[in-house]
Amino acid sequence: MSNALSQEQMNALAQAQAAKLRIARRALPCTIGHHYVDSVEGHQLAAPGAGHQMSIRPNQRLQPLEMSWRFFLHRSQSDDTSTLKALITRAGADLAQAEDTVILLGAHAGPLLTDRYHITFDPGELQRQEGLFPAGAGDIAGALLDSIIDGIEGLQADGQYGEYYAIVSPALYSEAYRNRRTRLDAPIYQIQPLLAPHGFLSSDVLTSRTGVIFSLSRGTISLAVPVDTYVDCSLPEDGEGRPRFRLAEQLRLIIDDANACRALA
Repeated sequence: MSNALSQEQMNALAQAQAAKLRIARRALPCTIGHHYVDSVEGHQLAAPGAGHQMSIRPNQRLQPLEMSWRFFLHRSQSDDTSTLKALITRAGADLAQAEDTVILLGAHAGPLLTDRYHITFDPGELQRQEGLFPAGAGDIAGALLDSIIDGIEGLQADGQYGEYYAIVSPALYSEAYRNRRTRLDAPIYQIQPLLAPHGFLSSDVLTSRTGVIFSLSRGTISLAVPVDTYVDCSLPEDGEGRPRFRLAEQLRLIIDDANACRALA
């Protein structure tokens, strides 16, 4: 492909597109590596020992997930840089949204990954993933502001003080900005001071009137990305001589304290 993009240009294009659309990475501490790994390290506290001394059990190995979006060029497009850019851009968008799906839904992300984003993954790896949004959580019962206050009080009861972030469905996000009786009395003006700066986010992974709130005050929730979004050009041509590619990444959400996040109710 004499006019093709370089590896660096392809990766940069994919990562720039993904960065526009990712939601969870805007809130989570993120460690990015450069090599695939078999596991990432967790740091859950062990039960207090004698004298209430705390420790972290060694060898807490967590399974990461590799995801990819596959595409090919027709033989007539082998030197068509604009078509390659278009495919990489589309792949970067879908992989970014798939990342949010895994971070929010964990092991339950499978249907959206396959049906909405056409993502290839190992089902066994997916089954070992944790998500921020608890399985089976339903819609909030009352007003959004009340739900966030209740969520913060619940986190504080478990010792989680400060650095609160909320990720909610588009319906709840719209509700937060809707004036109630007069101008500038939308709930968002009372919600924002309760959360970290830029701590109120929306993702269409969440549906209806659902949301999750979590605290980063104890450093117990983070995202490991052993391999960030990149274009894999190593696939052999298919039986018709068409160049094949995949956009891939490897990630793992790490929750060292389950009390640091809860569904809005």
